[in-house]
Amino acid sequence: MSNNNRGKEICSIINYAMPCFIKNLDHIIHRYNESGYTLNGNQIKVINAVKILGSISPSELSRILGMQKGSLSTIISSLVKQNLLFKTFSKTDPRRYTLSITTEAIKLLENKNRSDSIKYNEIFSAMPDTDFIKIKEGFSLLLKYLNNTKRI
Repeated sequence: MSNNNRGKEICSIINYAMPCFIKNLDHIIHRYNESGYTLNGNQIKVINAVKILGSISPSELSRILGMQKGSLSTIISSLVKQNLLFKTFSKTDPRRYTLSITTEAIKLLENKNRSDSIKYNEIFSAMPDTDFIKIKEGFSLLLKYLNNTKRI
């Protein structure tokens, strides 16, 4: 296989996969409506990012997630109000702060993962073991590669 065609092949696969992904998995990944919380995809993305990245400024989070600062500010405010993110203000500049995840958000993510696992099981339980193993191994390989690749 020529390295020159890999971009085209991946693009073709992703373009084919996205409608199927959106139809079958997006509602699981990008929605949460349990335990008194109703969260959308961007709110979930922000909570997960802060959990993974640790204490982070809104500017850095905006850059990493590729979100506009204004949109991110609205999301942050809603998550702080729901006690899912915590702001720690700078001692030298009261306009600056960092975000941290709360224990309530950690519990929420644990509940979401349990709920998501049940939903994924409903989708994938009928899949033959050999196919499921291939998918698991393929995702693991893809993530390993992407985690070790420099971004543009």
